[in-house]
Amino acid sequence: MNIVEYDRRLTHTQLQTQMIGPSPGIWKHCPWAEFNMYGNGITFMDDFDRFLAATGGWAAAGTGAGTPVVINTVSAAAASGVVDILTGATDNNEIYLCGGNNLGGAFRITAGKKLWFEARVAPVAIVEQGLLVGLGIGGASAAVPADTLADNTGVCGDVASFIGFRAGMHASVMTVHGVYNTYTGAGSNEVTAVSGITVPVAGEWYKLGFYFDGRKCHWFADGNEAAANGSTHPVMSTATVFPDGVNLTIILGAKAGESVAKHLYADWVRVAMEKA
Repeated sequence: MNIVEYDRRLTHTQLQTQMIGPSPGIWKHCPWAEFNMYGNGITFMDDFDRFLAATGGWAAAGTGAGTPVVINTVSAAAASGVVDILTGATDNNEIYLCGGNNLGGAFRITAGKKLWFEARVAPVAIVEQGLLVGLGIGGASAAVPADTLADNTGVCGDVASFIGFRAGMHASVMTVHGVYNTYTGAGSNEVTAVSGITVPVAGEWYKLGFYFDGRKCHWFADGNEAAANGSTHPVMSTATVFPDGVNLTIILGAKAGESVAKHLYADWVRVAMEKA
């Protein structure tokens, strides 16, 4: 999955079995090989083919959480490891798979420097399930704390800074939004950059990513950039509560909106960043 696949624009149905790697719309200008050769950037990629919970830089955090495990038979379209991020079977139970070699935050959005993020995920359920996919960090510690998705609503709680994608609970349809916030300790300040960027079908795969070009952040779903929308998208790094200058780590999470265990499958996650 380290090779960016270039192809015609495909439908979402075609994307289930074709072009399952990183999206050209996000990665076409990323000098991944140069970063690795000259050390002027940071790259991280995990295909979860050798995943072990709480090792290799990954950790699980949350309340009443299940345990992330590797499953290799979810889909023929997932050629290698797939991690099952599983909550407990109680309302508001949650689990966040976090890390990527540095739980204190290996990545930072900095004005004038570029950053790329993308993950391929599949929500097993779309009813009463929250979702969190992106970069974030606990506000009071380096951990990813409980209620990073707030109880009952699934909005970003005021316990962590975050940028990426989230879906709330207590709904019969899952709607994914592009969001960001910065921890203040004074209450949730989530801002929606893109409302309803995708409405998942249960068990199908979606690629969710964003690209910070040094000035603005652009959100993508299945490799397609969300439409420009006045002052909300793309988002300037100077926007209020945009998490620039904050150390961030990878977060992939699920939260139950009912007393039923919820699963989020993750096929791969990939991040690159220019060094400051």
